[in-house]
Amino acid sequence: MSIIVDIYRIYPYIPFFPVESKKLKNFSKEDFFEFSLLSANVRAKNKSYSKLLSLIDKNSPDIIFLIEANQDWNEATAELQEKYPFHILVPQENTYGILFYSKIPIEKFEVKYLVDKKVPSLDLYLMSRSGEQLRLICLHPRPPRPKEGYSTERDGELMKTASSIKSNENLIVVGDLNDVAWSHTTRLFLRLSQLLDPRKGRGFFNTFPAKAPLLGFPLDHIFHSKSIFIKDFRSGKNIGSDHLPFLSSFILCPQHSGLQNSSKEPSKSDLREKEEIIEKANQWEGPNENVHWAE
Repeated sequence: MSIIVDIYRIYPYIPFFPVESKKLKNFSKEDFFEFSLLSANVRAKNKSYSKLLSLIDKNSPDIIFLIEANQDWNEATAELQEKYPFHILVPQENTYGILFYSKIPIEKFEVKYLVDKKVPSLDLYLMSRSGEQLRLICLHPRPPRPKEGYSTERDGELMKTASSIKSNENLIVVGDLNDVAWSHTTRLFLRLSQLLDPRKGRGFFNTFPAKAPLLGFPLDHIFHSKSIFIKDFRSGKNIGSDHLPFLSSFILCPQHSGLQNSSKEPSKSDLREKEEIIEKANQWEGPNENVHWAE
């Protein structure tokens, strides 16, 4: 029975399934704002800085989000500040540091600690050249601890994020969520947030482990609102990390948001579960510091 359930959850990601995140056709350049994004869990102990910088130089993304960035990574990528004058730098030595670089002006931002005071996330607003406000939420929650029987922090971050999302926002949620695309928690998050998953109908795009992606898992995600259309979505070459980077480009076009629909509306039980998860996360006292957490 469990095998049937797993197949039911996974089949929407097979390339023959209809795509959820559409490409925009028959539009004029005056109607949209195009931007590109690179997201990468660089792995704190990875020293192959030149591989990442070469990937950035080759693709020249408008936005860069680096995960697991410590002070060494902060210093190694400092040269990006010239080409990316808008940046938010929160390096940490506990594998939860984050670096954000943008060519697009940052209108406002907040570094949040949604559940754990040692695990930051970013909530920021960019102002596009078309005059549209674009919100980005950048996450890297702690992974679940099956042996200890909890995933409180990860689930709490996702549910609190879902609660903060307003309808009709131009929004992208990006990060290493330490969860596969078809899990109960991720599917609940997508129903609550009404965001779209570019993987559906396109493939698994496994990002971990980098050395064997065909046998791996899609742990790194990019979800977006209906006002944003996919242009390109792919994993990048190995940069020496245990995760593959993600390269994507989008078209922001709120005028045509009616062309896209998320797969399912949240139910009353979804809303109750969200509140229960948030309440549990609010009572969370933190992990056992003697337990080693996976990177």
